[in-house]
Amino acid sequence: MKLKTKDLLLLVLAFAVAFLIWQKYSGPDINPEFVSREFTGQIDKVDDKTIYMTGNFTVAGHPELLGREKAIEAKVKVTNATKLVKILIYRPADLISSGKVVDPRDLKQEVTTGSLDDLAGGTVDGATVVSDVNIYGRSKFDASTITYYWAVDQ
Repeated sequence: MKLKTKDLLLLVLAFAVAFLIWQKYSGPDINPEFVSREFTGQIDKVDDKTIYMTGNFTVAGHPELLGREKAIEAKVKVTNATKLVKILIYRPADLISSGKVVDPRDLKQEVTTGSLDDLAGGTVDGATVVSDVNIYGRSKFDASTITYYWAVDQ
């Protein structure tokens, strides 16, 4: 059976339309404006296994996307596969009493397993969320890793 030119043209057009629809709705990793797998921000509240945060996406080479004026509200879903990482920062008593400001990287640190209870307790201000997929521009996404700091006074 021979395809006529008109039939062939309609077939090509149908494939082109199907491809454009697939590209638009198949997900953010297809031709994204920016790519980000990291979100850093303030924890507003924790409800069950959802963390409500206000913060920014980290996009390599685009520091203009950071800052309070560019911050968005996001719902971060904690799944059974999510790894919670707590970094303990030991603050010496003389540092606390003096009010001296130091770079936290200069203080003793210890990496431990975190918990959702820590985040829900209100003593953690912020966290960094990492995802396995591009999350740029999304207001809801699953976390693969959530890292936060916990001060320990000595």
